[in-house]
Amino acid sequence: MAYESLAQVYDKIMREDINYADWAEYTSELLQKSGINKGKILDLGCGTGGITLEMSRLGWQMSGVDISAEMLKEAAKKFTKENAAIKLYRQDIAELKLDECFDGAMATFDTFNYLCDRAMLVKALKNVRHSLKIGGILVFDYNTRFKLADILGDNTYSYYSDETVYIWENEYNPNTQICKIQLTFFLRRENGLYERRTETHRQRAYSLTQWKNILKESGFTFLHAYDQLSNEEIHQESFE
Repeated sequence: MAYESLAQVYDKIMREDINYADWAEYTSELLQKSGINKGKILDLGCGTGGITLEMSRLGWQMSGVDISAEMLKEAAKKFTKENAAIKLYRQDIAELKLDECFDGAMATFDTFNYLCDRAMLVKALKNVRHSLKIGGILVFDYNTRFKLADILGDNTYSYYSDETVYIWENEYNPNTQICKIQLTFFLRRENGLYERRTETHRQRAYSLTQWKNILKESGFTFLHAYDQLSNEEIHQESFE
């Protein structure tokens, strides 16, 4: 899975529920709250670079890394249009190896949920830690077990516009705690016809206790866990 079809419509779909500027403001506040007031930030799983660009506008020296060439292509077009000096790397974060160090790193929109193998997740986080300066901060979100099991669960969602139609079918396995997401896209072409494409995504749910153990094993010191875009503690029905 590398977002081959999703890359073309990702921003349009995300904007239905997500405001990149709000997420950037919140992430920036968390970094500053943790003692990082300026410097170089690495956006892990940066995708089309929507939040990366907003962080750059807030004065951070941004770089982005993603496994998908298609997503990075969209990001590069966006940065060029805005004349934003943002470095992009195509790498799997589980195999992350960069020649520079960062003051902080961030991962938004469930990046780490896609690492369904716990050992692979630990490996990725260790790589991230090695990419940070001493005292560097990692800020990330994750889809909770409540969201993957009870909200997505075995439900089907759909999105319609003149340009795009997609069907989002979910299947949650309580034994593996993995949610299988089958995406079917109908992308409108210049001739007015729609091209059908499919992608399969998988996300694993990790509890807060598991996250604390994983972070400790990866060499990080756990600081805080907040409910989505707030300073409130996470609760049983937190989405992220």
